[in-house]
Amino acid sequence: MDIFQKYPNVVYANGHEHNLQYFKVDATHFITSGSGCKTQHVRTGRDAGAMFSDKEKGFSRVNYYDNGEVWTEFWVPNGNGENGRLVFRYPMYAKQLPQALAQAQTDSTNASNALGPRRDFRDSTVTLAVNPRYAQRSRFFRTFFGDHYRAEWATPVRFPILDLATEKGGLTPYQIGGGKQTASLKVRNEEGRNYTLRGINKDPSAVLPESLRDGAAKDILQDQISAQHPYASFVLPPLASAAGILHTNPEMRYIPQDPLLGQYYERFSNTPAALEEDPKDDQSDVASLGNATNLVGSDRVLERLIDDNDNKVKEKAFARSRLFDMWIGDWDRHEDQWRWAEKKDEEGDRTFTAVPEDRDVAFFKGDGILPYLISRGWGIRNFQNFGYDYADYKGLNLTALANDRVFLASVTKEDWVKHAQEMKAGLTDEVIENAFRERWPEQIYKLHGPEIIAKLKSRRELLPELAANYYEVVSKITEVKGSSKREKFVVDRLPNDKTRVTVQKINKDGEFTKILYDRTFDNKVTQEVRLYGFAGNDIYNINGDVRDGLKLRIIAGTDRDSIVDKSNVRGIEHQTHIYDADTGNVIIKGRDTRLRLEPGIDVSRYDNPNRADRKDYRLDYLGPALYFGYNVDDRLFFGGGITYRNYAFRKEPFASDQSLVANYSPSQKAYNVRYKGQFTDMFGKYDLNVTSQLYGPQLLYNYFGEGNDTDNILEDREGRVRNRDINETYRIRFSRFYFSPVLEKDVFSFLKIGFGPQYDQFHVERNPIGSEIDKGLVEDNGVSGAAVGIRSSDFGMNRYAGGVFI
Repeated sequence: MDIFQKYPNVVYANGHEHNLQYFKVDATHFITSGSGCKTQHVRTGRDAGAMFSDKEKGFSRVNYYDNGEVWTEFWVPNGNGENGRLVFRYPMYAKQLPQALAQAQTDSTNASNALGPRRDFRDSTVTLAVNPRYAQRSRFFRTFFGDHYRAEWATPVRFPILDLATEKGGLTPYQIGGGKQTASLKVRNEEGRNYTLRGINKDPSAVLPESLRDGAAKDILQDQISAQHPYASFVLPPLASAAGILHTNPEMRYIPQDPLLGQYYERFSNTPAALEEDPKDDQSDVASLGNATNLVGSDRVLERLIDDNDNKVKEKAFARSRLFDMWIGDWDRHEDQWRWAEKKDEEGDRTFTAVPEDRDVAFFKGDGILPYLISRGWGIRNFQNFGYDYADYKGLNLTALANDRVFLASVTKEDWVKHAQEMKAGLTDEVIENAFRERWPEQIYKLHGPEIIAKLKSRRELLPELAANYYEVVSKITEVKGSSKREKFVVDRLPNDKTRVTVQKINKDGEFTKILYDRTFDNKVTQEVRLYGFAGNDIYNINGDVRDGLKLRIIAGTDRDSIVDKSNVRGIEHQTHIYDADTGNVIIKGRDTRLRLEPGIDVSRYDNPNRADRKDYRLDYLGPALYFGYNVDDRLFFGGGITYRNYAFRKEPFASDQSLVANYSPSQKAYNVRYKGQFTDMFGKYDLNVTSQLYGPQLLYNYFGEGNDTDNILEDREGRVRNRDINETYRIRFSRFYFSPVLEKDVFSFLKIGFGPQYDQFHVERNPIGSEIDKGLVEDNGVSGAAVGIRSSDFGMNRYAGGVFI
């Protein structure tokens, strides 16, 4: 420190602690940026001595500008890390910085001097429309793109003005939050309670590539925000309480031009927002958040479950929350939309209860021709309209499916239906009607309030049926997780299409103790069960001799495992697959065992790097294709086809992708049919690519003879011959069948090799082309027999068989 004090504006950066921090001591700046791959707890707030601190994964960046300014920025990733968001920005020092701006951005206590005297905002209101532009659309535009909730966005509503000096005991902004379309501001009161101001206006341009963020694509995407109800989140707390799930409590607020915003003044002034608890850290005084002393993200929950098998998730409560999502039509429920209330017992074991975040798409109104087409099974299927029933409940849950399979492995069909019936009983007509009448301004309620209430009542009656149906979707593939500690897995293949899976804890003394998991599967519903061992010296026993059985995958852990397969499933296909290291384990094969042994520990990986992108957890895709085209030979041609894509375990980016397309030219009575199929890891590490085409029977081809020096027999000295005359004279017709299966293997990311046979058959029509040429010469040039044309004897049917190497 003594050395640093001799030199002003030294930046000391380190990554020793796995979090994000920024301190300023005199003229020295201290940056901690060590949470690139893992995190650890850090005290937050000014009382911790830091100007900024966060335990999220992320990084810091220092920007040096030409004008002499030096700023630090802290970024955290969105979702799988393909993009991120700025959560803190601060001017560390500058040679020249406008004084007023510097004061407003760096110190809220001096902001009043920089931006003028501060108003007293207590008990103040403002009346405004959130976004009236959505209503400025023609009838035709609304028919095609949807009428949506445009009236709600354009209707003036009275907002209480946020008074940062007195609200919740006084709030201090400290960080920017938000996702891909919502800007939010994190604030904290004197007691250290965290809140979030979520802007009601949305900007979805971040989901577009940079090249499309200006122009028609952005305008259309921005317009479709009007399908979201701007006031949906405010009616949900009493409904969630009646349904028996944890929730935040958003309130309407308007962020004024308040100097206390400090560095966030320019971005958040004059913003209608929802003020709610930030489901993070300590919320012990909030009953609707389970009085939790700590709330964490989905990634942290998964880490805790893997670390210790005594940690657990309240899976039945999570199923209940998911039923509530479906009831209100919230289709955007990926893993980053959840926080988890953590509670420890006397022995330090943790229990996690789900808390939903971000209710932007509740009551989503996807009317209009384009939204209807987009939301079909072959389009963006999760964009489901909020209707009177659950028309496409699979599409409604498409975004959530992978995360559901991670955290709902123990929930049975009976559990799902029981919770649905309890919710149906608790969500009475009175509860639903009061929530809307008491929480929505009258001018908003009368627009679509009665319609939404009627839909909720109708959907409530269908909850038990929905629960039973979705159970079959989520249970088709089930993963059963062990931990880094020791467990014993027992799989019993039973008669009558049943399979029982139990997991038992093994303590430090090697004794079998409590049962961690016990579920009997219906093989007609569950097609595949995956057992993940992670680490520890685990034991796997598979028993039973049955005619039919589900597919069992054992992804053993990184330590020494004992795997004994005494089971047998009659049939050709192996139903027990074991993935483990090729050394150091005890494996006793059965008749039904298929070993997938590999060197190293990668074979034992948990296939869950980004749950929203779990390819093998996606639903199979079947979609149509339409085709129109024109060229001078075939003229107008049109057609269509289908594409089918399915997914399977560790087959990236898909298990198979097949397309069949047919086109037809009415003027030439010609057609072509094309098939292309890609099959991942079809034979070991080799992919199979199959290409086949059929052209006929009037495929056109211009043939001018062999070589480059052939004469034009139609050309005369006066140059009166047109290109059309030449083409029609030298044109032949033929049909073709092509078939080529190729085995391919990736050698590097930029190189693959392949080999396989190729069959190519041509059939040229037997019409006397030579006489056609003679006839054309007489009619067009008045000269007969001027040259010898192409005869049909020059062509015949030829078949070729060969090979291809790529």
